[in-house]
Parts: sequence; structure tokens; C-alpha cells
Amino acid sequence: MKKRLLTAICAALLLFTSTAGAAFANDYVKFKGWKQAETTHFRFIYEAASEPAAKKYAEFADEAWEKIARIYSMPQEKTNVYVFSRMNIVNAYTMFTPPEIIMFDSPVINSYFGFREDWMKLFFTHELIHIANISFEDKQYLSSKIFGEAFRGLDYSLVPGWALEGLTTVLETELTNGGRGRSPYFELDFKAPTLDNALIPYRLIGSEMEPPTGQIYVMGYLIMRSIADRWGIQALADIERNRSFEVSWEDSVKLVTGHTPQDIYREVKIALEKKYADERKIPEGKIISPHEMNQYYDKPAIIMDDGSLITLKSDSSGGGVAVLLKPGAKNGTRYLEDTLDSEDEFNETILFKGADTIAADENMTVYNTSFLSRYDRGPYNETRYGIFKWTKENGNFLLTKDESSYEQLAVSRDGSLLVAVEQNGLKMRIVKIDTETGAVTPLFQDDRYSFVQPALNKDGSKIAFLILKDDRACIALGNPATGEYKIVNNTDFDFITDPSRPNFNKDGTLTFCSNDRGRLEIFEAKQNSDGQTFTYAPVVSDPIAALWAYKNDMAIFYCSQSSTGYVIKIKPVEEWGKVPDFEGPSPAGQIMTFGPLEDDYPDFDPYKALVEAKENAQSEDETTENAETEGKDSDEPKDPVKHRSQKALDKLESLEPPVTELTNQKGFVPYISPLMFMPFFNVIETANRVDFGIGAFFVGTFPRYQMNQGILYLDAFYYPTLNNITGSLFTEFTLGGGFVDIILSRNQTITGFSKKNSDLSINNLGVLGYTLPVISREQYTKSMQLNYLAFAGCSFIQTSDKAFSISDDIPFQKQAHFQTGLDFYYGQKLKKEDSLKFDITNIATGTYDFTRNKIFVGYEGEVLAMFLSNDVKQEADLVIRYTDFPAATNPVLSRAHFTGLEENCLFPGKILLSYTCSVPGILFNIFDASFIVQGIASFGKNTVDGGTPETNKPLNFQMEKKVNLGFELSLPLGAAQKCAFGYSALMNLEKYTPEPEWNFYINCRLNWFRL
Repeated sequence: MKKRLLTAICAALLLFTSTAGAAFANDYVKFKGWKQAETTHFRFIYEAASEPAAKKYAEFADEAWEKIARIYSMPQEKTNVYVFSRMNIVNAYTMFTPPEIIMFDSPVINSYFGFREDWMKLFFTHELIHIANISFEDKQYLSSKIFGEAFRGLDYSLVPGWALEGLTTVLETELTNGGRGRSPYFELDFKAPTLDNALIPYRLIGSEMEPPTGQIYVMGYLIMRSIADRWGIQALADIERNRSFEVSWEDSVKLVTGHTPQDIYREVKIALEKKYADERKIPEGKIISPHEMNQYYDKPAIIMDDGSLITLKSDSSGGGVAVLLKPGAKNGTRYLEDTLDSEDEFNETILFKGADTIAADENMTVYNTSFLSRYDRGPYNETRYGIFKWTKENGNFLLTKDESSYEQLAVSRDGSLLVAVEQNGLKMRIVKIDTETGAVTPLFQDDRYSFVQPALNKDGSKIAFLILKDDRACIALGNPATGEYKIVNNTDFDFITDPSRPNFNKDGTLTFCSNDRGRLEIFEAKQNSDGQTFTYAPVVSDPIAALWAYKNDMAIFYCSQSSTGYVIKIKPVEEWGKVPDFEGPSPAGQIMTFGPLEDDYPDFDPYKALVEAKENAQSEDETTENAETEGKDSDEPKDPVKHRSQKALDKLESLEPPVTELTNQKGFVPYISPLMFMPFFNVIETANRVDFGIGAFFVGTFPRYQMNQGILYLDAFYYPTLNNITGSLFTEFTLGGGFVDIILSRNQTITGFSKKNSDLSINNLGVLGYTLPVISREQYTKSMQLNYLAFAGCSFIQTSDKAFSISDDIPFQKQAHFQTGLDFYYGQKLKKEDSLKFDITNIATGTYDFTRNKIFVGYEGEVLAMFLSNDVKQEADLVIRYTDFPAATNPVLSRAHFTGLEENCLFPGKILLSYTCSVPGILFNIFDASFIVQGIASFGKNTVDGGTPETNKPLNFQMEKKVNLGFELSLPLGAAQKCAFGYSALMNLEKYTPEPEWNFYINCRLNWFRL
């Protein structure tokens, strides 16, 4: 074990050193600070590398705002939009508190969203609908105006997440030419569980139990689309308009539609069963990949002639594993390195972990992409996907040394040609990768289009790929040697399909997936005699979908989806070309709706005549009554449902014209966004009395820089019975690639083991700190950080044997202090889902004694070892401190004390041993629950003040007869950040009569800084 660990650490250092010294790519843009620019309704915040993307968003942002305002609700007047370019994330976020949008400029290259609309417009529209929901028109949001934006976020926590995402998925489709509502690939997430009879009941929606995958989007779309189909788009807005703290979301649905969400969902399931009933007539292939719940098997990287294959397996956590599948072998899973000498063959052999995409040749050389992150230069977080090369003999090693990011690899079966997709500005291009040196050569690129999803024939003489145009994807067939290509399909402007995943069969024929016939099937393309055009016909069908296919002499292998996840299936070779003669249920380009199937007899109502007769009779009675009461006041019947106000309708008539270019460009000045402000109380507790203080606290946030957000906390309390005050100010924000921490506080200090018989001690504290990442690298299996730490501050402590007021003349015990040193972190993923982490801190700590006019210097070190598995996290922590300071000194920021308490320097040496056992995500799948055991020892003699008790043991060692037992809930905020609160019970073990004393505490770890 020791040898393996040492080898792993050396390999990690070599990896990180090589990436640190890599030359910058030609398109690397040095960070020079943040800028901002505006349109009518948006403030875009970006840096130089993101400016092209910000300009692109500006072209359609105001237009999207107006479309949403007209069809649903008006978004807030000015929304901050952060544009990030260095993280290679295909995603976007809306932050509810405060309402802001975060966009990444990595193009979408998979087919899930369809390619009928520019991905930037699609994603931006989706997120802006969230903003419209958060700042919904005609709502006052009084609590958030008084107490802060956090209360608006609290309000929306009462709305099911699937309802929020279902709304945005419906409207992204209505307001653009694309969207998931038109995507046959998104459809599979509810088609597969419908045909598998595995759709979850309504009560489990939102529990993230699957199927389907992506539950909040899928189930949300089914229900919200049904509401829009039957009661109109404005019904979606009316549901939010009528929702309040008194009226739940479900009650509002019943109020607006007359139906409960449960009934609507039931009818959707019936509609789906009818929609796909005929699909069961299609013969289904045999599943050959393991198909446990939440296991996803991607298209094979290669299929050998004996039927064994290499593919990428992932699960709901997103971790990618390269596996060798032998469907004919016995069931079971093994790790390759564990059974190198074994002759046993298992169904699945894990080759290596941490892959994002893979490609393999017939020699079992596997090329793969995996993320590489660094955090040691501005603007802090940079992530790219490097290309790795794996062989059975040498393992997995980095092939590309530049700073570009690569995805969607393809290699010829003979291993002669390796290609990948690389981002080129806001488009994607296909490049050639030298399999020995990692050198990169562009093959296919165009400023107008993106080139994605490449596939190579056996010897690499032909390449097929997708060309992404403004409104469609087209299959293309090209020559890697010349860079020439021809369009194979999807050129008819009157009939746009959704092709994807081209591939070459063993005989060299070209296949691809498409929705030409109302379901996703495999088509075979053949070049016509003119050499320029192609004909293609369906050759593989499946009840759910056929997404990718490969035919050899053994079978037809194809990819599909089931209720458990993505699967690999086979059919007999003789089934090639045998497809149903009837069209599928989802014609290309049509929005998937469910309302029309809700009622089999829409025109049949035998009670209609009876109802009309009653209404006519009632109308005659009302006419008579009105005649008798003419001139008198009467109550008009009112619609109990609130609809769009006239004020909002009038505003629609005077909207400003959209701005399509960024204006008012200037440097971005950070500001604080109020998050929460509330009246609160606090206590000062001494041996003889408890004094309550009244006051308030404030929490604010700084702008998000590359997904890093600073925070400001402020509180103040006044104690009328004491005539005293306490308060705190804490802030952390990014500066120059590092983190600045500032704390100013005036609070009660608890010293020693117990609050009993304690004096009142008030500590006036000020600390300024800086954490600078010197080297920081992360790869899927390894991570390493080396941080420089510098903290300095001063404290003025007032202590009395009785409670005192702020006006009392209580002398100050003054103390200045500093800490500086290095913090080293190393993490290594182990087999299965386990990982091992180490954190070693060495700092020089010092204090200036004002009475003696002297500086005292000491040392504190910490070694933390963490073992993490799927279900539990264990930590062993050793802290050693030697601070021969004045005896009453409590070293600031020291860790050598029980949680929530402090230790002075009567004994200059302190040793703290801690063991923590945690269960991750035990509460709301967010908070970790931890059980903590701590013991403490003292050693040494104080040479400044003397008075250290004699223990008559070497080094004057003394094991304290106290044990601290704690239980806490912690909120992980990042790799090195968390906030925790809990109770600890201090157990006095002397004379074997435990006497617990309970202590409530709150602590935070932000990078190295502990508070």
C-alpha cells in the first residue's frame, strides 16, 4: 500500500509539473480584469476571453426578453448576465438569490437538445424564463424587499423544481425554433419508461427516483405541456400569478384548470400509452449490456469480430468508466489490474476510470478525454479536457500538452488516424491528433459552422461527421487527406430531420441515426452515380429507438435506451433492412403535445341538452329578478382566478425596441447584493447571569467571478441590561487569483473547558488574511494544491469577574498576531468509488505582547487524512501547536482546541487528536451529518510567565481527562470550504464519572481560514 501510494504521488507531481510548464495555445487570452456592457434589459459581465460570446448574446437578448414578456410575464428590468469562457462547461444557470444568469460559451455538441436553433439563444431563453418567474409581474415581494432576496428564493423553494423546469422547457420550445419539446432525443426520456411500464407515480415526482433520467425536466414537461395544450400558455402564467404562501402550487393548478396535477399526470400517462402503442409491434433486439438502474452504456468505442466491445459506462453521478464487455462471458465485474494473471472471464472488466469520451482501435489502445483544472491564475478556475492514451502495458497518460480542450474522439480501427472535436471560437472544428506526440492539425473548420460527432472508417481514409448550420444538422462524408466533404442528408428546407451519430460498418457502408419517419432509426447512405448526391433508407428499428449501429458477420449491434438508462442491443444480421412500414408517432419538427389524446370522445356529451335547459331556465329567472331589482346595487359574479393585470397589458404596448449591440462598455466595479437582513437576538452568558441582546444580521454577496462568489456577513447586538454591544463583520472575496479574508468582531470569548465559573471576556478582534494558490491542479483521479497563507491581526480583550457595560473602564489586554506558511493538499481516487485525501499545513504563528514590547513566535502544524467511500467519510486529524507565549494568550485561528472552545498557553504545547465519521447528503441530499470524538494533551513549560503545573512526565506531558463528543451538520461549499453547526458534549472522565456540558457552536472553513 505504501509503495502504491508513493508511486501515485510521484506520478501526480509529474503530471502536474508537465501541465504547469505547457506552452500557451495560440488562442489563449490573458486575463486583464472584468468588464461590463449593457443592452436595454441586461448588464453583461465578462472578461476579454468572453467578449465574443457576450456580443453574440446581446444580438438576441432584448428580443428574447420581449417574447417572454408577451407570452408569459415580464422579466426584471435589468438582469446581470455573467459570461464565462475558461471552464468548458456546456450549461447555464439561473441564480435565484439574487436573480442572475450565468452562461458558459462551450457549444452543445450532443443531440439531446436538437440542432434546430442556435444553442446560445436556446439556453439563454431557458434561463431568462426563470428570471421572469422569479420577478413575476403583479407580485409585490414585500418580504424580500424588507428582509432580502433570500426570502424570494425561499418562496420559490415552495414550488416543485420539476414545475419550474417544466415551465422553462415548454416555453424554450414555444419561443424558439428548437427546444427539447421538438427533440426526439429528449422524447426518449419518457418514451422508454412508458414502453417499459416504468413511469413513476405522481407522489414520487421530485424525489429524483428514476426512471426517467433528468426527471425534473421530463416530468415537468409532461405536466406543464399538458396544461398549456388544454388551457393555453397563459394558464401557466396564471398558476404562478395565483400562487402565494396561502395558496400552494398544486392548489393554484386546481384553481386555474379545475383539475389537480395528479389527474393531469394520470391523463398524460394514458396519452403516452396510446401514443406509443403501435411501437410495440416492432421487433426488439436483445440487451447485451448490463442494465441495472442508472447505468448508462454509451455507443461502443470498438466492436471486435468476436462480439466483445469497449465502451464508456457512466451512472447518475456522472463518472465515466472505460469497460471491456464480453456479453458471452459469465456475469460479474472485475478490475483489470486485479486479475492480470487470471484466466477467468467476467462479463465486464473495468479498464480505467475518469473518462469523458473514449475511442479505441483493434489493438485495444483506448484514447480518452478527461478534465484538467487549474486554480492558480486569474480569473481562478480554468478547466479543459485533455486527451489521454491508455494501453494495458503503460496505463493512462496525457497525450496532449497544450491548453486546448478536446471532445468526441474517433480513431480508425487500424489505429492510423485519431481525430477529435476542438472548440474554435464559438464554433467547433475537427482536428487530427498525432498518436505519439499529441501534435494537433486542423482538418475541418469553418467560421460559419460547427463540425462534431466524427466517425472514421477502418483505415482512416474516410470520415463522417455532423455539420451544424443555423437551423439543422447535416450528415457529411469527407476525405481527411484533402479536407473536402459532401452533404449526405437533411438538405430539404421543407423537411428538416434530426440526424446524429454517423458510423461505418465493417463493410465500409455509412450509417446514421435520424427521425425521418417519426421515430429514431438507423439509415444507410449510398452515394449515387453522379458522385455528388446520396440516397438513404432505414435499416434498423426498435420500439424505443435505434441510435447507433454497427454490423459485422456476427450480428447487428445497436444502441438504444430503456427505463434503466442507455443500453446496447443486438439483432440477427438477417434483420438488416427489415423495418416497419408504418410511420412513427413523432413527426420530425413537431412539438410533442399530449392534450388532444386526453379524451377519446371529445364531441360526446349526452348531458349537454340537460345542462343547457337548466341554464336557459336560470337565465329566465335572473331576467325576471333583474327587472324587479333594476336600479339597485347587485354583486356581479367574479372570476376567482387572477389574470394578467391591465397595467401589465398596457406596458406591452410601449416596450422599447430591442438593442442588438453592447453599449456603455466600461470596467466592472464590484458591489454587494443584499441577500438577507433580519432582526435577531444573541446572549452573553456568565456564571451568574444571562443577558439577552437585540439586534440584526446582514448577509450580502459579491459578484460571481468564474463561479466564485464573495460573501459579506455583518451582525450587531445591544444588551439593554448590560448596556453593552457585540457585533461581527466577516468578508471573503477574490483578488489577484487568491482569496482575501477580513474579520472584525466584538464578541464574548469562552476560554478553557467550561463556561461555568467563567469571567466575562469580550474580544475585540481584527484579522486580515490572504490565501494564494501557488500550484493547483485537478484531474479526475488526482488533485493537488499548494497554497501560501498569510494572516495578521490584533485583538483587544476585556475581562472582568462580573458583567460590565461598554462605558465601564475595563482595561484592554492587547495582542497582535500573525500566521504565515504553506498548506498542501493531495487527493487520489482509489478503486471502486473510494478516495484518499491528505491535507498538511505548516505555519509559523506569532504574537506581539504590548506589555513586554516583545514578539513571540511559535509553530502550528496539522495533518488531516480523509477516506471517502460511497456511504461514509472518515477523517483522522492531528494538530500540534507549540506557542511559548504569555500564559493567558489564546492564539488566534489556532486549531489546537476542542471545537467551539479555546486553549491558552499555560502549557505552551498542545496536541489535538480528532476522529470524524460523516454520512454525506443525509439531510435534503445537501447537508453532511458528522459524529466527532476529540481528545487533547498538553506538554512543555511556559517560560514567559511560568506557573505551568508539574506533571512529572517527560516533556511535562499531560493527557487531559476530558473528551469532546460532538454532532454537527455541515454544508459543503466547495473542495476546501464548508459551514457547520452542531452541539458538543464535554465529558469529564476524572474519577470515571462523566459530567457532560453541552456547547452549541458554529464554524466555517473557507479555504484555510477557520472561523
